[in-house]
Amino acid sequence: MTVDKFGGRGINDRSDISLKFINKSFLRTDGGNTVTGLINMTGNTFNNVGNPTSNRDVATKAYVDSNCVGP
Repeated sequence: MTVDKFGGRGINDRSDISLKFINKSFLRTDGGNTVTGLINMTGNTFNNVGNPTSNRDVATKAYVDSNCVGP
């Protein structure tokens, strides 16, 4: 028996799916939950990242190249 990415056994079987399970297993795009561990990007990249606004924000290569003083 195959299981889909939500843990269901088929397109019509959603009886074992709960919002709690989904929130623990998937990162929501509305910011409703947060990452608590590592994310394995498996060679993929983040795209369309804005400039950092706080000390712990991600910075793009372009931002670092233009704002950091090198040796």
